[in-house]
Order: sequence, then structure tokens, then C-alpha cells
Amino acid sequence: MSLPPVDVEAVDVDVAIIGSGGAGLMAALHAAAAAPGIRLAILSKGIVGRSGCSIMAQGYNAALGPDDDPERHFADVVRAGGFLNDQELAWALASDAPGVVRELESGVGCLFDRRADGSLDLAPFPGQSRDRKVHRGHLTGVEIIGRLRDALFRIAPRELVDVRALELLRDDAGETAGVLALDIRRGIPVAVRAGAVVVAAGGGTASLYPVATASHEKSGDGLALCYRAGLELRDMEFVQFLSVGLAAGRSIVTGVLLEFEGGPLGYIGSTYVIPKLCYTRAYGTEASAYSDQEGGKLYFQKKGEDVPTEIPVQGGDALALELAELANCIRGKAKPETDGHASLQVVAVLEGVIESAKTGRAVDVAALRG
Repeated sequence: MSLPPVDVEAVDVDVAIIGSGGAGLMAALHAAAAAPGIRLAILSKGIVGRSGCSIMAQGYNAALGPDDDPERHFADVVRAGGFLNDQELAWALASDAPGVVRELESGVGCLFDRRADGSLDLAPFPGQSRDRKVHRGHLTGVEIIGRLRDALFRIAPRELVDVRALELLRDDAGETAGVLALDIRRGIPVAVRAGAVVVAAGGGTASLYPVATASHEKSGDGLALCYRAGLELRDMEFVQFLSVGLAAGRSIVTGVLLEFEGGPLGYIGSTYVIPKLCYTRAYGTEASAYSDQEGGKLYFQKKGEDVPTEIPVQGGDALALELAELANCIRGKAKPETDGHASLQVVAVLEGVIESAKTGRAVDVAALRG
């Protein structure tokens, strides 16, 4: 039995951009600035400027303070990644960030919070040795995406909304020639023919983990179509950097989120375990605490200090076992106890680190585990 023919809608542009978050909208503005009059199409699974995860951002880190520089920012990023980072990419992030902030302000029109003297109100952010979070209250993502969305009216790209990208198209020579998409509202395929395709579709944590804090739209479509097209995917174990959640009962995410004011750490933004390596990190606005990859040593680093202080540990093997247990829960290879025991024990270890930092006494992990 043959299937009836399917009508395919054709769209012809110079550049097709998959994704309408911060990366996709910035790509559109940069393309229009480089080639005025260029024909652009933005493909979005939702509404352009109203979907994805960029709108959820609380701030943007950039080394703009008088006591800060990109080298320190780079060191924080690499240390936070356990020295597993691609350091060229880490340097690009740290060195480009100040210029991006200036572009967002002067070119896009973002209004970030400022102090009475007119300088940017750089706020503390977990894992940073200096205050460097550029923000607009707690709605920084809303501010950035809203202004980027407004800027699109100047270049008037074609917006394909409620459209899911399926496959990258190739010409007879095997070169990229566009993207095949599905219009979800109408249920018809759309062939977007383009000389260049920008994939800015985000990661895939909403579908990779049993429970994730990301928008459900972040399902890895862009990664999948690039993989099917034969493109190389790199560092796939690090698709989500800020891992927050609570491993209790069925609520298994990728770590533990603690929110409280005061204490040596100040506000703790996230505490998480990197699977396989089994080490924990607690990033606070005033200090950070973390273990080494073997889980046998703990470190405490105050804001403004470039070198962490080692905290003496008794029962380091117990810490490694506890972190391994939590990591297995995260990866779906074990079930946490219904009372969230695994998470609570990591919290107890971190509280022990805080107490040790105040008293100078060793952390007895075995006692904390009980």
C-alpha cells in the first residue's frame, strides 16, 4: 500500500537559524550587521523570544570589576570544572564576556542594574572569586531576551514558530543546503533552503535525565540532527553546567540545591556531583567548598582568594562512597531512599566543611554519614 504524496512547503533564505534563545537571536543580529539585506529565517519550537532557557538566566558573569580581570575569571571556570574544561573555550568565555556585556548595553539596549555612582552593580555569584554577575534584579534573562526580541524588528527576519527541525538538508555535493522541519500547528513539512544553517538549539537535559530543571523544549533536537548529519559532538557529558535539584524519593535531578543566607558560604547556589568522577562542589556567594576527584580531600575558598585552603578530613573513603552512591542515583543506576538520605548526607558533609572552616578541626566524614 503506497502512501499519498505529501506537500512540502518551501522557504528560501540565505541563513536559517535553528533556535530562538540568546544564541539564536544574537546570531541573527550579527548576520544582519555583517550583510545588510540578508534573508534570515529563525526556526523556533515555541514563540520567538518567549521559549527556551535563556529567558531564565539570573545573571551574566563578566570580569568588569576594578579588582578583576579575564585571567581570574578563566581560573574560576577551569577550577570549577575540575580542570576537565576545554581551556580554549573557557578562555573565549572569560575574555569575550566584557565585550558582550557592552554590546548588550550599547548595541541592544539592555538596562542592567547600576550603583549610585553609575557603575554596574556587580553581584556575587556561586563559584566566582570576585563579584562579577551583571544582572537586572532576578530577571536578567527576561531583560536580555526582551531587548534582543525588540532588536529583531529592525532586521525583520522570517519567523517560523511552533516548528521542529528534523534533518539538515544536503545538496548533490554533500554540502549543507538547509533544514527540513515540521510545522507542528499545521502538521506539514517545511523545507527551508539556505546557504548556511546556524544550530543554536541548546542542550538536551530535559530528556537526558529522569528529572531536570530545564524547559521541556530543551530536548536535544539540535544535537540529534547534527549527529545524524555526521557532525562531531564534543564533551557530551557536560551538556548542563549548573546542576540543581534534590535527590529525594522520585525527584532525582543532578545534585542538591541549598538556599539559605548567612554562614561562611553565604548563599549556596548549587551543590552537585559529577558522575563517574564522584566529587562534590558547593558554590556560595562568599566562599566555595569542594572535594577532590577521589573524594579524600576537602577544600574551602573564600571570595577574593585565588588559592583554596585544604580542610583536614577523617574518613575520606566514606565521603567517596557517599558521593558515588549519589552519583549512581543521578545516573538512574540506583534508587535513593525515600527520605532523600543520599542528598541529606552530602548536605551534612558540607555543613561539616563549614564547621571545620570556622573551628579548624578535621571533618569526620564517617561520623557525618551515620
